[in-house]
Amino acid sequence: MKKMMAVLLAFVMMLAVLSACGGTTSTGDTNKPQAKSSSGPVSWSGPDVPVQDASAPGNSASNLNNGGTAVRIGDWIIGNWNGKLCKFRPDGTQVTVLSPYPGYYINVVGDTIYFLPETDGDSAILHVKTDGTGGADFYGRYAYCLAVRNNLMYFVDQYGQINQLKLDNTGLVALSSPFASIWFAVTDDRLFYIDADQVLVSADLTGKSLQYPGGKIPVNVVLTCGSRVVYLQPDGTACSMKPDGSDIKQIATGVKRLAADDKLVYYIDGNSMLYSAKPDGSGKPKQLYDKKVNNTLQIAGDTLLFTEGSNMTFIKADGSGAKTVDMTK
Repeated sequence: MKKMMAVLLAFVMMLAVLSACGGTTSTGDTNKPQAKSSSGPVSWSGPDVPVQDASAPGNSASNLNNGGTAVRIGDWIIGNWNGKLCKFRPDGTQVTVLSPYPGYYINVVGDTIYFLPETDGDSAILHVKTDGTGGADFYGRYAYCLAVRNNLMYFVDQYGQINQLKLDNTGLVALSSPFASIWFAVTDDRLFYIDADQVLVSADLTGKSLQYPGGKIPVNVVLTCGSRVVYLQPDGTACSMKPDGSDIKQIATGVKRLAADDKLVYYIDGNSMLYSAKPDGSGKPKQLYDKKVNNTLQIAGDTLLFTEGSNMTFIKADGSGAKTVDMTK
């Protein structure tokens, strides 16, 4: 019983930290989304409608492990803009509201956006069309986090259990024991997650064939970078390895926040400075920005973005073209 209470306490504290880091604004019980809410405030049609290849991941493991507040679809970013789910250009222009609710753990499949309006652990899964129509309809589940891949939805329920669900809301399967971490990464054939003992676990997509890649490694965050699994240990050491746990490489030490795309790892160090590095740890890390970054990173194609208060900063993945936009204007 003491161990169970300790796990529950740790899980609650972890959610509180995520909420603080992500800048979540709770809408309050009276404003929680309900089924069949009113239609979205705007719609448009034609070539400007973002449509994601249905076979592509709904968002990257990196973005989802950092709150999932943005995803790149063609020439658009669908993301959380000043507390509302919007579409906007990668330079912060042409902002268009899709939903009056904030967008967290955003996933786009075809012409449908799946998202959570909160990260407080009692959040309805909503969906809305990428043309702004259809409102923010209740999907019938509540979740802490959300990922969609190969037309399957993965989410953590109120018991801290990772579940798999078909997009038609059938075929619910539990993939982990309760009190697993809300941080997980899904590939085409494996699920990587952090269990109740804060140890990295790998399973097939039915939740079976459990493995402990690299041994029972304590981790805080798990991502993917190309064919490698990237993770952050409690002491701030960022490493990567092959999915089977072999070829472990150290990337950096003193890491506070971690992100990755298919080619590079991005991290914020103890001095809040932003760097990129190769996932195999080779070469020298590159500093990308000369100002401090105090929030989590989202990666939208070749653009990195992060928020500071009411400002959103856009910067190219090579460190060029930094631009800060006031989202209230």
